[in-house]
Parts: sequence; structure tokens; C-alpha cells
Amino acid sequence: MDKLEQYQNILADWLQDKAILWSTPTNSLHTLPLVNQQQQHFQLLQLGWQTDTDYVHLCLYHLELRGEKIWIHANNTDQSITEELISYGIEALDIVITFINPVNVNEGYNASTV
Repeated sequence: MDKLEQYQNILADWLQDKAILWSTPTNSLHTLPLVNQQQQHFQLLQLGWQTDTDYVHLCLYHLELRGEKIWIHANNTDQSITEELISYGIEALDIVITFINPVNVNEGYNASTV
């Protein structure tokens, strides 16, 4: 299995695990993993009625497989996901955080290993 296929499988498995984690009996929102392997985009959405008046449509995570790198476009949670991805088998140097401006990264702290 080549690296691209390996990363596709890892991201799909990771999203499915996250969907299960976010779907609890007390959570009225639907959590949906979206995997588009042709376009290489991987997202986790939450949607539904949170209250009688509040409808939620939220992209929790949006990742893209570009070349042999994982580009994290969105992480709308308070959880860091890079360590999780590394534990699933993604190489740290293959993770690119696109929503952190490199100018704001402290010296010695590489955004690709966040």
C-alpha cells in the first residue's frame, strides 16, 4: 500500500472514530463523516436542532490530502488533533496547519508539527 492510500484509510478511520465519539445518546445533533477520496477532502459535520430554536450546521474538522501531506483547513473544536493523527500513523512532518499564520508561530515551533 502506498503512502497516499495509507493516509486515505487513516483519515477515513479517524473520522469514523471521531463521529462515534461525538455521537452520544444525549447529543441531539447528527455527526457525519464526509470522505471524498476522489477530491481528497475529509470532513466531520454536525447538524440538527440543538434546541427548539437553534439549528446547527457546523464543520468540526476539514482536512485535505494534498500530495503526501495532510492539510488541516479547519479544527472547530478545543482539541488538538495533530497528536491523534500521529498516533494513527501520520508522520508529523506530513501535517500542515493551514489556519495558523506562520508569522505567529514561535521560534522553534514548526506549524507542521503542531
